[in-house]
Amino acid sequence: MTAGVTDLTFETTDVDRRITLDGIDTPALDLSLTTPNGVLVGSGTTNLQNLSVSVTGLTGVIGDDSASTDAPSLVVSDTTTFAANGDIVFDDSRSTHDFSTLIASSSTGMVEIDESNSISLGNIATNGLIVDAGGAIDQITGTSIVASSTVDLTSGDDVTLGESDNDFQAAVDVNTTDDAIVLVDMDDILLGDINGSSLSINAGGTVDQASGASITASDTVAV
Repeated sequence: MTAGVTDLTFETTDVDRRITLDGIDTPALDLSLTTPNGVLVGSGTTNLQNLSVSVTGLTGVIGDDSASTDAPSLVVSDTTTFAANGDIVFDDSRSTHDFSTLIASSSTGMVEIDESNSISLGNIATNGLIVDAGGAIDQITGTSIVASSTVDLTSGDDVTLGESDNDFQAAVDVNTTDDAIVLVDMDDILLGDINGSSLSINAGGTVDQASGASITASDTVAV
């Protein structure tokens, strides 16, 4: 890549091919990609400052390239924005992904993120949301998280999703082991398996528990 380039936009209408990012180590680069078919992260570590990916096709996906010979890893130091009609999945067991801030929209698919450190969630609109983070999971002020089905959060630190426009429309599972959990929902909220040191729930409607689910809090519970 040409020295000094800090912004790069690439758009294609080719419906037969996906874009693959293979080890693009340009930590000062803002990269914007638009394609109908999909964007995959391939072998090696792709290191960027900001990443925006829009996949416009009805079944287009964004995620790891499971066929890559080396671990597909993505590091974005500032903001990552994903939009797709299909799944957005970064969960390759070989990978070390690091998203500082994630904004994602998947109209019919899942958003599934395996994050090595802490992650801040911006506006999220998806069928289901799964996040496994080595550090905290929190939310940017003024944003909303809307999930029509599964929400499953695993964190090595606090989970704080405290914005008033959140709408979790199915059971919410959270596992922090020994850390605090804060959940805010604009209307009803259904709790699945919950495990943390403390639990704070603020709902605009009813607070209920899914059948067969367990709630474990070693400290305080506030509803």
